Amino acid sequence: MNTVNTILSNKYNMFMKDAGADFLPILKIDTEELPLILKDFKYPVSAWPVLISENSVTKLKKLSEKLPEYLNKIPALYFDNDLQKIANYYYNGNEMLAQFAMICHSKNIETSCRLDLTYSDKSFQVLEVNIGSDLGGKEMACFEPQVRKLHTSLTTATSSQNYTSANTGSLYVKFIIEQISKYTRNSKERMHVFLGMDNVPPGDFKNDTVQFLQESMEAELKDAGMKVRVVTGEMSALKNVQGDLFLNDMPIHAVLVIDGGSRNISEDVFRSFIADKIYFPDHLANEFLKDKRNLALLIELAQQKKFSEEDNQLILNHIPWTQTIDDRTIMYKGEQYNLLELLSAKKDEFVIKVAVGSQGQDVFVGKYCTEQEWEDKISLAQGKTPFIAQEFSESMDFWAPNSNNQWTPHKLIWGAFGFGKIYGGVWVRMSASTNDAGVINSATGAVEAIVYEYKD
Repeated sequence: MNTVNTILSNKYNMFMKDAGADFLPILKIDTEELPLILKDFKYPVSAWPVLISENSVTKLKKLSEKLPEYLNKIPALYFDNDLQKIANYYYNGNEMLAQFAMICHSKNIETSCRLDLTYSDKSFQVLEVNIGSDLGGKEMACFEPQVRKLHTSLTTATSSQNYTSANTGSLYVKFIIEQISKYTRNSKERMHVFLGMDNVPPGDFKNDTVQFLQESMEAELKDAGMKVRVVTGEMSALKNVQGDLFLNDMPIHAVLVIDGGSRNISEDVFRSFIADKIYFPDHLANEFLKDKRNLALLIELAQQKKFSEEDNQLILNHIPWTQTIDDRTIMYKGEQYNLLELLSAKKDEFVIKVAVGSQGQDVFVGKYCTEQEWEDKISLAQGKTPFIAQEFSESMDFWAPNSNNQWTPHKLIWGAFGFGKIYGGVWVRMSASTNDAGVINSATGAVEAIVYEYKD
């Protein structure tokens, strides 16, 4: 085994000596140390950390900051802010919906993003950009204290300063407090936050979600002396009264849609947002910001040198070849092809993905499909729902313990957070290479892991 190319980087021998050969690979979760929302956490969490260098963190910070910035420029740079073009591309020709979306977009509201990346032989490759309040993975920081306690190298006074892990959850809460405070009249006014969870059934999880954010915000606001209340309910219960938004008689300063299925934003919420009365990061423009076809547009813009030289190069170096799937002629590796014929002829080189999706749904990796399965996916991608073809950026193998506590090659997906201009840290999902089916996702059995930056 190459002890450098492990999840422990060049610290493998030191960490193994501290932990011992019988160290169990999966964290025995101590529920007493966790918030109620995580008491039934359904994904396995690695008891081993993933270690990355300062250089890798610098790259992730830059990508997390720059990619949302590039996405926000697409309407102007690619569509010349032409509403009909934007409507045809993103909104099935609905020009009114496109107009409302562009009104939202013009407000330039800072929001949260998560890049999903692989580390291939070409360095970090951005597979997709997720936007909005419902990003998974922020909760992983809650497990960090338990992981740290298991490793002497992370806790001793001389070494602990050399290993840092971003507290993603805390950074997120500080970020939304800063944004919401722009909509309160003064520091003594109670901050009221509404969580949109229309598709989450009533019960403990819904209540625990409200309580978790309530307690997190209270902790961050304690020194400021400001009170906060987090509530939920039916989105339709929110009412606009002379511009301000109310839930019954309670003024609302922010609406965060944390259930991805709650897409029916009411006219009352929209009007209050347009009137600058609420922080509402999950507005209509997110529909096009989250569209994976944007990666193809960014590559095209970079090839046309529409950004700065440095930005053009960042896009071309870190976004794999991507195209919207339809029957047309394209360029691939310097040669001209019919796109559909190219996908059929070189299936092992490509991934087919639905343009708007999550949790690995409707993602098909040619290398792991039979010939017939692949042809079926190509046919599916030519329907009304838009799909993209993306060059398969396979993760390098990193040695990590499998379920039998044996160190074997694993594939990794990195989830790097950005909160406005703030880098929010990164966490990892990993799967043993022998179990790999091309899609590495917590919902499909991957192990989640805490990431530490180390300083030599």
